[in-house]
Amino acid sequence: MIARVSAFSRLHKAAYIALAFTVFDGNGAWAQYDPFDAAQALLDQQKYQEAIEYLNNMRVEGDDAVKQYMLLADALLQTGAGIASETAIERARRLGATYAVTVVPYAKSLLIQGKYNGALSALRGTSIPEDMQLAAFIISGDANFSIQKYDVAQRDYEAAQALDDSDFQAYLGLARLQLRHGSLDKAKEFAQAAEVRAAGNTMVQYTMGLISRYLGSMDDAERYFVESVRLYAGNVMANLELASLRINQGRINEAEQYLDTVYKSSPGQPMGLYLSAVILATRGEYGDAALLLNRARPLSDRYLPAVYVRGLVAYQLNNLTVAHEALEKVVAVKPGNVTARLALASTYNKQGRPLTALEMLAPMLEAKTVDVQTLTIAAAAAINAGDAAQGEKYYRKAAALNDAGASGAIAGLDTRLALAQYAVGETEKALATLTTVTAGSAVEIRELSLMGSMQIRTKDFSGAAETIDRIIKINPRLALGYNMRGTLFFKLGDFQSAVAFYSQALETNPQFYDAHRNRGLAYMRVGKNARAENDLKTLLEQQPDDTLAKAALAKSLLNQGKAEEAVDFFREAFRELPTSFELAADYAQALADAGVTSRAIQQARATTILAADKPDVLKRMGLLLLDLDQARAAERPLSVPYTPLTPRHKRQG
Repeated sequence: MIARVSAFSRLHKAAYIALAFTVFDGNGAWAQYDPFDAAQALLDQQKYQEAIEYLNNMRVEGDDAVKQYMLLADALLQTGAGIASETAIERARRLGATYAVTVVPYAKSLLIQGKYNGALSALRGTSIPEDMQLAAFIISGDANFSIQKYDVAQRDYEAAQALDDSDFQAYLGLARLQLRHGSLDKAKEFAQAAEVRAAGNTMVQYTMGLISRYLGSMDDAERYFVESVRLYAGNVMANLELASLRINQGRINEAEQYLDTVYKSSPGQPMGLYLSAVILATRGEYGDAALLLNRARPLSDRYLPAVYVRGLVAYQLNNLTVAHEALEKVVAVKPGNVTARLALASTYNKQGRPLTALEMLAPMLEAKTVDVQTLTIAAAAAINAGDAAQGEKYYRKAAALNDAGASGAIAGLDTRLALAQYAVGETEKALATLTTVTAGSAVEIRELSLMGSMQIRTKDFSGAAETIDRIIKINPRLALGYNMRGTLFFKLGDFQSAVAFYSQALETNPQFYDAHRNRGLAYMRVGKNARAENDLKTLLEQQPDDTLAKAALAKSLLNQGKAEEAVDFFREAFRELPTSFELAADYAQALADAGVTSRAIQQARATTILAADKPDVLKRMGLLLLDLDQARAAERPLSVPYTPLTPRHKRQG
């Protein structure tokens, strides 16, 4: 409870941006001192940055220094700089300012930083000077509001109202409470009362805009938000609202200008980061969008629109775990959100849960009209579930809609059908479908590359060579064809030729990172592990999440005797590929060579379980356990009949 001393006087009239936008009046005792008249005048004109610069350049001592830092704290509070204002207050205290005089601005600085309980603790049991008690009640109300103690917040605002009914801040707090309770009419009534008392206050205009938005009056909302920013350009919340409006209007450049204003005072503002992520996602810059959404947490975990965007971005990045967790939340709350359903169904399908995907699509498949995208995802799910006939029916229906010019048409449906057929083992059918697709003169390189890849995997090497020749003939400046030719020679065991063609791909396009990985693997096959290391590290600088590249780099380092460096890459790769027995065995060897004996023993034992039906690996782990003085543990793997190690399993020196 805040202790009262006597009557109250209003503090500074301008508001600054935070959860509570209360500020201090220039009519305090120190305003009469001449050295500070200019600073106070700047504050009264809401020229806060100029006031901060002026005060920082002052050279005063004694009591004047105390006043300097208190005014500086006031100016900083106006801009929402909670940490800087707290520092200024602490300096004032060290110079002799009393706790009673500094407690209110100190509590405000904590409030701005989101330290709501700290702000309440600072005010509790303290005798507040009479000219600061109104502000103290407002701060207490805002802090209690922020920690969801709404009844206590209401008592604080009503106490402030009783102290000075002419002050707008209590009415503004009560309006926010009614907004929180969903009572829009009452919220509007309180906000209008605040507007009568302070029509020129930025937060009053912002709150009126917020209420208008909730009431669906978007034109009025925009007008209020624009006025709020006109009154104070640094109003974070109004700038965020205008940025959101401009994004919805497609006026992205203006939205970014509003967000730039937000970041000047609040670089890590979660809602700002979310809106910036939306802009990046609309441009297809999903990786950068994901980074911002992660920085915006916990907002992006709780605020449904942000959860939705996070799910869609994760889906685009093939981050399936994040995608399904986020999109499930959205569909649970908004079951009619078609985009979320489609993305979630596709995510389930990619996770190997095709039946769950079909369940997600069921309401849309049962509708009178079904769109192309729904049919396409359903087709892939049906085929993955083993019902190739139903999947083909869905694809054919989608193709018919495509041909009829239906909205949402999707290019390359026949190619998708071929890929789905290939995925369920219908290789001949898939190649037949692709042969039809690639027979025309307008064939796309995408279809040819898919067919060439299928031919290589099915060991139709002569057919693959012809397809690759077609790709290179269509576009000899495209790295893809040379990379595929390198892969063909790699599969044929001609690793020197493979290196040559991978190099040609990189000469054509140094940013073709698949060729870096592939050439690294080819270098390893011919014993050039240092060159392999260079290629793979180049790749990982640009693609740090490439698990296969990490595994290959770890192996190349191990082959060079760099076991300690290899261990970290093995650990990261094995975390993503925990069922790879070869990777597990190499990891155990690296740990042993690096001298991490206890972990090497653990890993070797775990590998014998993982590779229980792989005699060659069991033999290798048994010998390793013997080298580590684990004779008893080596007995079982060494007792299994084995075949000699093939070159594929041997360590390359």
